Amino acid sequence: FPLIERFFDIFEKTNGVKIVVASHPRVDYTKFPYGFGKRERSNISTINLIKNSSIVLAHASTSINYAVIYKKPIILLNSKSFSKVFYNKILAVSEELNLAPFYLDQLVFSKTTVILSDKEKKDYKMYLDKFIKNPLSKNINGWEIFAEYCKSMKHE
Repeated sequence: FPLIERFFDIFEKTNGVKIVVASHPRVDYTKFPYGFGKRERSNISTINLIKNSSIVLAHASTSINYAVIYKKPIILLNSKSFSKVFYNKILAVSEELNLAPFYLDQLVFSKTTVILSDKEKKDYKMYLDKFIKNPLSKNINGWEIFAEYCKSMKHE
């Protein structure tokens, strides 16, 4: 985690923000008590953490979908030190969102904007339509769709 920790240190200092790490449910953090420095690791739902954030720092994670839904600026973190599979997953997400990944191996950081441009909004909308919710589907929860399906099966 040293590259990520170094990035977080510089990002916080440069942008005047406090980074909160969303805990992954399958990671045993007792093995990495200071894996991200002494930053807060949140166990609240990732969706709420992202909803209330100003920016999302991510890699190849399905939580990127939440950032798209809530129209949060995303910085995709990548590194030559990541496994080839993980590295390529990040590139794939980067390509779909039309976002250049930030390589943790580089040492140049600058203040980051936390406002989405019109182009980024369009790219997010395309991603949302392609991967999260078909624009022609009903605007209801998945469980409601399932309930409708079950009712229709009962009447056959």
